[in-house]
Amino acid sequence: MILADNYKSTSQKNEDLSLPEIKSWALPAEGSMSVIIPRRFCWVDRFPVISKILLNSLLLPFGKMRRCMTLVQIGTLKDKSGMPVLTGVIAYRVLIFSLEKCDRAVVSLGKDEKILAQTTPSLIGKKGPVYIWAANLWVDSQFLPETKHKLWVFAFNGKKMITKMRRFVRTVPDRMFLPDFARDMEMSDAFVPSLSVEKDDLFNSVLAFPPQVHHSPSEFSSKNIKRLVVLRVDQLGDVSASLPAIKRLRDIYQNAHITIIAQPAVHEILKASGVCDALIAINLSYSHDAERRYLTAENKEKLQKALSKEQFDLAIDLQTGHESRELLLWCNTRYRVGFSPERFHFLDYGIEVISREKFNSKPVINHAAHVMMLVDALDRVAHQRQPVVERQSYQDDITKLKPFSLKEKDYVVIHTGARHTLNMWPLEHFIELAQRLRAETHKEVVFFVDHQSEVASKLSDSDGIHVLDKLDPNLFDIVISYAALMIGNDSGPRHLAAVRGVPVISVSVPRLNWQEWGQNQGGLVISRKVPCAGCGVNDVRHCGVGALCLKTIPVDVVFQEALKLMYWAA
Repeated sequence: MILADNYKSTSQKNEDLSLPEIKSWALPAEGSMSVIIPRRFCWVDRFPVISKILLNSLLLPFGKMRRCMTLVQIGTLKDKSGMPVLTGVIAYRVLIFSLEKCDRAVVSLGKDEKILAQTTPSLIGKKGPVYIWAANLWVDSQFLPETKHKLWVFAFNGKKMITKMRRFVRTVPDRMFLPDFARDMEMSDAFVPSLSVEKDDLFNSVLAFPPQVHHSPSEFSSKNIKRLVVLRVDQLGDVSASLPAIKRLRDIYQNAHITIIAQPAVHEILKASGVCDALIAINLSYSHDAERRYLTAENKEKLQKALSKEQFDLAIDLQTGHESRELLLWCNTRYRVGFSPERFHFLDYGIEVISREKFNSKPVINHAAHVMMLVDALDRVAHQRQPVVERQSYQDDITKLKPFSLKEKDYVVIHTGARHTLNMWPLEHFIELAQRLRAETHKEVVFFVDHQSEVASKLSDSDGIHVLDKLDPNLFDIVISYAALMIGNDSGPRHLAAVRGVPVISVSVPRLNWQEWGQNQGGLVISRKVPCAGCGVNDVRHCGVGALCLKTIPVDVVFQEALKLMYWAA
């Protein structure tokens, strides 16, 4: 289907888009920190000695050859054209490459303008003679012009400016997003609302907020989806094949009001099937030359007018092809669902289904099953809790716990390790937590740590705290599986505990969304709201602020949540 006259897709230029359309096109900004040497420095690894001579002597007069800056993140949203959309407190993260040391990075609207944020960059390392620095700067966007403007980053060595970068951005007050995205803003670690007044120390002001305690939600559960719109704008065959999937939606969201957008010729069939509460007509014309359906300007206006009167919680396009996907943008809805989410970045959820016959590579999954897979996937999103998988050797397991003086469901496991140091809550916090749990609950505490001697000396006078290093996998599984509670970092053992049915508290750095690695069996995730959440980094040096989003989570918050979980379990 083609969405405009003359069989060509048209859209306004970005600068002409109204605010609702900007929000519809708002995409996640890229936030991964992969250190790739810029082209002007890419040969330093191959010829380290020659490059050092060239960069330090022959290229000395050419300042631009000696330094540069690359953008890692600016805010968390961007519009269709790729321009950053700034709202709330945003993170401006850059990598600085230079032969000189860098001791300061600042953000402002220009060289002589007021400094909006400044930080001391952290040194990631060196590639030959090239220093690589990471700078993570936080800016409250409410103090920027509410329009398009240029935002600058300057890097300095003392008073000398090393390099600079500018980016065109658009600032939108967070209050403009609240009516449509209030719950999303609340759930996301990446959205930090603007402060009520301008702060001299924005960084510490943000970290002064209490940590977030997240319980695994079901965003697409029937209690959250009250109004749902289904797009099935094809003709009789496709609509008929989709009826089982639409009926499945009705079964999943029994109390939701369901509207279907379809061509008038199939309205009576949809009514007779009892799968919807309302219908909106889409009148398509057909071009024999182009062999495609299209929407005339007149019918486009009618459809947009009809949709402007409606507000939905979820819009789903059941078309397996791509022609109708952009119609989802005309729906005033919180969530958009459809096929090919990698291609259509405005989709909040989606799947890609590919099947091929051995000989002609054409699909072998029939259309009805194809469409049903999308609906089934949506149902799985609403019900993410997985079944407990218990160990099958109970009596033998209990016997193996006796040498540790542990009784089933009467001890707490604290696991302090993680593959990446970025993910590790400070060891001294874990030690304090173990001592408080033992003193106030009188439960045995199993304390797993990589370097036993250091911790054993600090806990030597703490009766009832068992400091363990590595166990064989089977014994480790036994100790985890029969605990009353497990507390740890974002690491593999917490997932093992969750699938064994043990309540879990995960103290997490928000490098990924907390939902992505939330526990199967409930429990909770404790994290912080920071504007650079979703950074995706593994090396703490790349963070730029030393992973303070994790290190500043207070022991008392974790302790109080542990007491609640043990009380509920009891």
